[in-house]
Amino acid sequence: MVGTVLIFLGASIVLCGAWVIRVEAWTFTKQLFAKSNLFNQMFGDVVFETPEIKGVSSHSFFQWRVKKGVNGEQYFVALRMRPDAYAGPEGSPTNYMSFDIETALSLKSNLDRCISEYYRLADDAAREIA
Repeated sequence: MVGTVLIFLGASIVLCGAWVIRVEAWTFTKQLFAKSNLFNQMFGDVVFETPEIKGVSSHSFFQWRVKKGVNGEQYFVALRMRPDAYAGPEGSPTNYMSFDIETALSLKSNLDRCISEYYRLADDAAREIA
């Protein structure tokens, strides 16, 4: 019985050690990503998002988001979408989505909400620094 407990404790220590290594590796990776404007935006956290709006096709959607950069100092307004269809020369697709006027007005409203949220978050961050 005591041997079993020691084996479990030993396994816990090994697992804990591996977890610490993973956390340190992720911290290093985040610092590396923060140096690139593209990766800073791409791997940042979503702090606000509007509901998905469906396009003409049943699988398509369009969504505005506000993301906080990996560096924790910048915010970005982002677009997440799956198009109705796409076509383009030489494999570089140009994406298209079509919306009726009610949906277009809803998209405009969502973008306005994201822009407002961006300014609120950026103002809060500026106050924290000051």
